[in-house]
Amino acid sequence: MKKAIHTFTLALLLAFPLSISADTLVPLGPTVEQLLAREAFLKAQNGGTSVACIVRTNVATTKVRQPFQLWWGSYGGNGVGWAPSGSYTIVVDKAGTYRYELTFYTQSGSSATCQTSVSVS
Repeated sequence: MKKAIHTFTLALLLAFPLSISADTLVPLGPTVEQLLAREAFLKAQNGGTSVACIVRTNVATTKVRQPFQLWWGSYGGNGVGWAPSGSYTIVVDKAGTYRYELTFYTQSGSSATCQTSVSVS
């Protein structure tokens, strides 16, 4: 019995690092893009519109040549111009305030524009 408990404990200790690294290999929850698409859906439903979008970055301010992430999610768009959801890594070489604006269109011509800004020093 002691040997079985010892073996079980050892197996748990060896499996623990694998369970931690599995989260990086296979995400356990929705991605940022998926969450933004859900938020855009709720925005469209609550606003009574046929198309809506959300754009976010992981920083409000950053330094020159320091990468940052831009994410977007939309609902109701036809996929022309921008994919319904996605992400992009951006690196800028010059200080300033950068505005990122995305517009999503429906088949009928309705549109939604969303934007975000990042200050670079």
